[in-house]
Amino acid sequence: MTKFTPPESWREVLKVMEAYCLDKRFDIRKVDLELISESFFQYYEGIGWMSGKQAIRFWPAVAKRWLLQEVRRGIKPAVLPIKSDSVDRIDASRQHRDKLRNQIRRQTDGQSDIPYKGGSD
Repeated sequence: MTKFTPPESWREVLKVMEAYCLDKRFDIRKVDLELISESFFQYYEGIGWMSGKQAIRFWPAVAKRWLLQEVRRGIKPAVLPIKSDSVDRIDASRQHRDKLRNQIRRQTDGQSDIPYKGGSD
């Protein structure tokens, strides 16, 4: 029996998973496949390439099983797009912050970065 050799990186796992997807005709986006490969690698690297109390003998088979579980669960998008209204709120926050900073600079004659705490406007 040959000695177990874990993959060097998640990219090696990705190659195995890509080949498996081609063979099974799975249509999985590259970004999702990269995420699945990396999560597989990080998980098993973290637990010392064990499955339960048994050492893994052939990691490609375990990687394929991991991928099948993801397919059965229904792969979710790796990166969710930011809604345009969220971007608008972020821009409005930045504008408000800049406005407040300018008011503070005017009130302190540009002498300090400490917020002005006294008197009324």
